[in-house]
Amino acid sequence: MEFVSAAFLFLFVITYLLCRKIKDERKRHTLLLGASFIFCGYWDFRFPLFLGGQTAVFYILGRKIESESKKKKRIFFLLGLTLAVVTLGYFKYLNFFLDSVYMIIGFGRFEGLNIVLPIGISYYTLQAVSYVTDIYKGNIQAEKSWINVALYLTFFPKFLAGPIARTKDFFAQLHEQKKMDNQALWEGFQIFLFGLLKKTVIADRLAIGVDAVFQAPEIYSGVSIACAVVLYVIQLYCDFSGYSDMAVGVARAFDYRLERNFNLPYISRNMTEMWKRWHISLSGWLMEYVYIPLGGNRKGKARTFLNLMLVMLLGGLWHGASWNFILWGAVQGAALCVHKALRYKEGRKTERDGKKYRSRMTEGFSICLTFGFWCISFLPFRASSLKDTGIMLMRILTCADGISYFYTYGAAYLILVMAAVIAASIKNGKEGFYILLPAQKTISFFWIFLVIFLILIFFYGGDSAFIYAQF
Repeated sequence: MEFVSAAFLFLFVITYLLCRKIKDERKRHTLLLGASFIFCGYWDFRFPLFLGGQTAVFYILGRKIESESKKKKRIFFLLGLTLAVVTLGYFKYLNFFLDSVYMIIGFGRFEGLNIVLPIGISYYTLQAVSYVTDIYKGNIQAEKSWINVALYLTFFPKFLAGPIARTKDFFAQLHEQKKMDNQALWEGFQIFLFGLLKKTVIADRLAIGVDAVFQAPEIYSGVSIACAVVLYVIQLYCDFSGYSDMAVGVARAFDYRLERNFNLPYISRNMTEMWKRWHISLSGWLMEYVYIPLGGNRKGKARTFLNLMLVMLLGGLWHGASWNFILWGAVQGAALCVHKALRYKEGRKTERDGKKYRSRMTEGFSICLTFGFWCISFLPFRASSLKDTGIMLMRILTCADGISYFYTYGAAYLILVMAAVIAASIKNGKEGFYILLPAQKTISFFWIFLVIFLILIFFYGGDSAFIYAQF
């Protein structure tokens, strides 16, 4: 069930109206959980059964981790981690692993097992790991209500592609009395509309030009491929941040606040800053539950570089069972290591000179350089295979001849998105924000109706699947 569908609209309206009528929070949670199971069961009726069983196990493990002795706590904690990793590994990576083994030992391609990948399992697994880990560390208490645990793991606005909710923040909201007033609905509607505009008007239309080039890269010129790569990162940003906005908007209507997932990433001056602004909930999760437990930057430079590479390789593999994603993760990890090494060098110069070190490059050049590298680094993320990645990179670097193809909407949307990002950066001190209009002013409705009109005019009616839904 996609956000942009009649089925979702029907589910949201019915659920919202019933929640407005019900005042008891426990009953509201039960209703929201039912809506969440309907949401994921829309793809396959077996998914809610699987999620219900998994949630029951993690609920029991959480209670055991909290109540048992120190030695047994660790056992139940490791059981929880093992269950999460094995489950995700079986559904998402088993075929990839067997295919790789077959290729290495010379058996050719592995035909593949008929495994149905449960929708949203990657996000579900990360949050399950967060739940048992935070109980084990004493950051939160185990929930006494199975419904609350299930709602944390499957809350339908964030279920398909995040944002990944922090345990402490989300459970604190579950224990509050929700207002669900008209103001929350008005704010949620505006945020949702903003995401809908980015997704259906910009991302889906850019996909037409991007897909054309990536489907047959060997016939297009190097310049055309380079343009398609730039448009792809704009498409990806509008698609994924559009989904995140829509998820935040739906949750806000129910008076829940989800973490912002993007913060003007394309004004980043380096790759470290980029990952603090891009897919914030995932990068924050990797930092808290992988990088810091590995030692972070506390065990010397070599260990820091190793930890960064391991984290980004894991992040690449999390995105998909493919060597393309592993390569993408390796490139991101290498870029972070290079920046960290430059920071170390900068720190030594600062100490030696006794003053703040100023880079010779201007901030604007740093932003352009970072954005350019970001575009190139996403070649394996989007390309169909490592072979296509190599072909496209070589054709770009050699400015190869071929068909010249420049998507009509591409330049206009590129300028529009960049102008919006720059304007937001200037207006709010390089921090993104949601433009929320007051319901008391008539002019607000004028702008809302204008946005709706633009969506209806430029709405792309083709394939509207969200890119990150596949992960």
